[in-house]
Amino acid sequence: MRVELITNIRLLKLVFNFPDLTPHLLSKPDYILTHLLQREGRGSLLSYLKSTKHWVNSISAGTIHINAATELFSISMGLTKEGLSILNLLGVY
Repeated sequence: MRVELITNIRLLKLVFNFPDLTPHLLSKPDYILTHLLQREGRGSLLSYLKSTKHWVNSISAGTIHINAATELFSISMGLTKEGLSILNLLGVY
């Protein structure tokens, strides 16, 4: 078997523990946070990191229900070469 790399993937994934959001189902706190992170309009976080800093190409976010007491909130960022180099400078990578 031979594996050939077609493209470099630069992905930063952050995962946080959240308490169960079921009691807050009607106010949708996870939806609001996800929307704020993924919004692409002028003045948004994505616009700043993409157009001004040139650190990311994309951001996706969302919750994952684990059990009655735990949810995970995940943020994934597709990094540019510049974004990856910033992580290297910070010692994260």
